[in-house]
Amino acid sequence: REEQVKEMIRLLKLSQEVDLAFLVDCTGSMQPHMNGVKEMIGSLGKKLGRDFPYLQLRLGFVRYTDFDMGANKYSTLGWTSDISEFSKFVASLKA
Repeated sequence: REEQVKEMIRLLKLSQEVDLAFLVDCTGSMQPHMNGVKEMIGSLGKKLGRDFPYLQLRLGFVRYTDFDMGANKYSTLGWTSDISEFSKFVASLKA
């Protein structure tokens, strides 16, 4: 019975792990929409943390722009559990 309880606890912990990635079009024409996306992402992170206090949330972000931007057409933030780091990255984005 003890082994069954341990296995159930292990499975419950796994069900509380989430990787959430955002892929956002940051081309010049998207600036008005990006502002809404920034607000939504910030409130989503806070809401998930509040509603699921045991949630192990990792966030990632890929920003892409017009093809003529060369090497600057992509910006990424790898997986992080630091909501503040993620929020700062998203806040710095411009079309």
